[in-house]
Parts: sequence; C-alpha cells; structure tokens
Amino acid sequence: MPGSDHDEIQRLSNEIEAKRAELGLPVQATPMATAPEAPQAACTRSPSETCTQTCTLSDAICSNASKICDLASKLSNDAWATQKCTDARDTCTAATKRCCDCS
Repeated sequence: MPGSDHDEIQRLSNEIEAKRAELGLPVQATPMATAPEAPQAACTRSPSETCTQTCTLSDAICSNASKICDLASKLSNDAWATQKCTDARDTCTAATKRCCDCS
C-alpha cells in the first residue's frame, strides 16, 4: 500500500531531521543536481566520547536514509518519495563527513 510506505518514509524522515538537528547540521538549502552516492564509510573514527556520539547519530541517519531509499524505489515515479530519498542521502553524506572530520 503506497499510503503505508509514505507513512514509513515520513516517520524515518522525521527521525533523520531530529538527529540532524542534534548534530547541528544545517538544513539542506538546495537539492543536489545529480543522484547522491552513498558516502564512503572508510574513515578513521576518533575514540573520544563526542566523536562516538557524533558517529552513532551519523550511522542512524544513514541507516534511515537507506530504508527511505529502499521504500522510495518501490514507489516508482513518486516524486515526493524520490525527493525524500535524495534529502536523506544528502543528510547522510553531511553526517558522515561530520563523523569522519571529528577529532
């Protein structure tokens, strides 16, 4: 049912937004011109408590982004779901950078 997929996408998106705010990431001002790539997870993570918390939030954001994109792929030609996927991946990319830059 598209309605339940939409509801799940919205729920996951809301969780991403809450975690984005916790990380202090800015709201994405402009959408990316091309489909975003999955961020590189191969960075050295600092063992500090602050960085561990940052990376835990980043991991949760990226997990939700993956779930949103999986759901969106089932809703072919659904512009709203596609945009939610793009937004979630953009946030994942920014969160991963924050994690990898933490020291």
